[in-house]
Amino acid sequence: MAVLGSLVAVTAVAASRAGTLPEWCGGMLPPGQTVVLGVDADCGIIFMGRDSTLDLNGHTFTGIVTAPDDGRSGRYTIRGPGAIVGQGYPRNPCVMFYKGSVVIDGGAGQVTLRNCGYGVLANHGGGSKVTLRHVTVQRTVAIPTLTGIEVSKVDAEDLTIDFRDTLDIQRGDGVRALRIKGIGIVLRHVATGLIAPVIRVSNIVADDSYAAIAANRRADITGLTSTRHGEGIYGRKIRLTDSTLSNANPDGIDIGSSSRPLLVNTTCERSAVWDPFGPGLSFAGTWNVCTLD
Repeated sequence: MAVLGSLVAVTAVAASRAGTLPEWCGGMLPPGQTVVLGVDADCGIIFMGRDSTLDLNGHTFTGIVTAPDDGRSGRYTIRGPGAIVGQGYPRNPCVMFYKGSVVIDGGAGQVTLRNCGYGVLANHGGGSKVTLRHVTVQRTVAIPTLTGIEVSKVDAEDLTIDFRDTLDIQRGDGVRALRIKGIGIVLRHVATGLIAPVIRVSNIVADDSYAAIAANRRADITGLTSTRHGEGIYGRKIRLTDSTLSNANPDGIDIGSSSRPLLVNTTCERSAVWDPFGPGLSFAGTWNVCTLD
């Protein structure tokens, strides 16, 4: 395991005075402090102390960035530009935490998460939130991504999830949460792009997905462009504004809902009535709201 002494400079940002702290790799970042990566680093794992910040500073960290499972909530920040890359173990996440909130912000560039089973993995049942700004989640041919982001709540701006290197039998989902909100999301070659009971997003581009958006309860979407999908969007209550859905797979649909969808300045080719209690994805009939209905 590498020693961080030659890899990072650590400065106090939350304390009343700034000072040089011991340098860390394979250990824990001091609570309330910022660690600035000086060169590319392969550390295996870094534990983030409460309210600590990892500044990638344009470099690549190889391993897992995580927070201790002590049952307590915390706030953690990963700042870019830079990359976090997995070490080749298929189910390992790039970023993992349990409760509290994580902010991943690429700044003027991007934070790229790749070669991981999960880009960000947290307690999906509640108590976790991730804020994503200027983030890209990619996979490699060797390591299929199971899910790009899996937490309780997601707030995203300028998020790209691109699994175009994957084989069809290895496609992963994009974002899985209890609530998703955001603007400027790109989804390419995913299984299901956004999955949550409640989804409110705008400016979404989805291409080549099994399903672009799945909202069990309700979805309020503005500016969705979805092509080459099995299902463009399905859910119980759907509102689509300024959106275009087209080129569904031969047996696919653009919109499936259990109540009549509300479409505002939106075009689609095929709609269907979704039975949320049916076996699998059960669609029957049509809402007569799309051009080919």
